[in-house]
Amino acid sequence: MNIVLYVNSFLPRIGGRELVVFHLARALDGLGHEVRVVGPAAWRENRKLAFPFPVHRQPAIGSMQTWRRYAVEGRTRAGLKGVLQEQFKFAQLVMDLKRWGCDVIHAHNTYPTGYIATRVRRFMDVPVVVTPHGEDVHTVPEIGFGLHLNPLLATRIKHALARADAITAISVGVENSLRTAGADAQKIHLIPNGVDAGRFSSTSNTDDGLGLPARAKVITTIGNYHPRKGHEYLVRAMSVLAAEQPDAHLVIVGRGTEALAPMIRQMQLSDRILLAGALPVPLPGSAAEKDDRLAALLRRSAVYVSAGIGEGAEGLSLAILEAMAAGLPVVATRISGNRDIVVDGQNGLLVPPGDPAALAHALHLLLADEPCRQRCGAQARAAAMKLDWREVAGQYLALYEQLAERRRQLAPQVR
Repeated sequence: MNIVLYVNSFLPRIGGRELVVFHLARALDGLGHEVRVVGPAAWRENRKLAFPFPVHRQPAIGSMQTWRRYAVEGRTRAGLKGVLQEQFKFAQLVMDLKRWGCDVIHAHNTYPTGYIATRVRRFMDVPVVVTPHGEDVHTVPEIGFGLHLNPLLATRIKHALARADAITAISVGVENSLRTAGADAQKIHLIPNGVDAGRFSSTSNTDDGLGLPARAKVITTIGNYHPRKGHEYLVRAMSVLAAEQPDAHLVIVGRGTEALAPMIRQMQLSDRILLAGALPVPLPGSAAEKDDRLAALLRRSAVYVSAGIGEGAEGLSLAILEAMAAGLPVVATRISGNRDIVVDGQNGLLVPPGDPAALAHALHLLLADEPCRQRCGAQARAAAMKLDWREVAGQYLALYEQLAERRRQLAPQVR
């Protein structure tokens, strides 16, 4: 099949959506299909990057965040630029499809990509699959999280959901949010995120390079800083855990986490919490491909923790799946997404969101009980193995082929 993965952002920008698209494209390519990533900007800066599949980067009008300002500012200068950017991207997608062809467009996020792809769908006979990744359909009103909270974006998201041929949900929580947003239940297909299982089963001698003490019981969390991630609750949990587990060290990986530094200093936890920043992703041909520090950190860790707050804070965490593939038990908050993959008492422990004491207690239970930790870690890895990217790509392919067959059956009627 000729498959377009349509995005507005891609590697080397690091985020869950970007990594999902990379792994899905690589798996589809490995299964013998013609796949290309279309839509990201920054060609000049990234023209030397090599991927095993084509990446069609397109010029952008202004910042990639223009559409966010457009939603807030309406008919101001920024708002008009947002309208122009929508039209520009519409024309770019049409030109790409006319030149290179396509059997299916798979848009990642309902807006802007899903909205633009479904507008193109009205003029070109190409089925469209839309995959939300959380923020576009989830909402956490307490912290202003969620594109659907904005009336203008909500209208465009509703358009994308109504016009899509199929919508995929990466978790039950996303499926519920899609129904709340008005999506047709018959269009929704539950397909989870996957994991590159082989990357974390390696016996590589790569060091994580973080200089942690040899005796440290390492707790790791991965995620770019955002209030919904619950980093502050995790820092408070470490102040409680320190008394019970003198060798416990927390490593926080992700962009923007330096915002936590004042709080860590104030709580006198600088010797217990390491802000590692963003660790490089092992892209094909990059130095990190053979020197995968993140995989090394997970293999060295004792426990993985995810402290997201409130329903809608997570879609289906790639970081949790990667930690499970590395054989780590998981302590996670009992919220959407986490509940899909963490089974309390089997491959980890679930705790109430926004509760530092509960986080500290669960971490202490696993760090203090090595047999339990080993047993949960083994079950975590077994669960992750079932979600290898080739298996997940096969589920998407089945959906693509179903839509393509429906298109072929309707073609004679169109004529």
